[in-house]
Amino acid sequence: MLPMYVKEVRARMTQPDPKTGAPRWAPIPDSEIPQAVRSYSDSTRLTREGSKGADSKDPITTLTDVTAVRIRKNIVELMKDFA
Repeated sequence: MLPMYVKEVRARMTQPDPKTGAPRWAPIPDSEIPQAVRSYSDSTRLTREGSKGADSKDPITTLTDVTAVRIRKNIVELMKDFA
């Protein structure tokens, strides 16, 4: 899991990959980005937040450029037929 700001995520969705010319990351709508805010486990959340009144699991009302999200990076090796 990589912590990033929303502005960094949006930039990677628009920057072209030098090898392919396609965007580096697949574009997703802003409505899906807040799902990454609530992605860590409950035991970690409880340890970090303790008995605070605010809950990080509460819905996000505004998505700004400096909202922190967690990104999961998947690395996949494609099998090629070399015969």
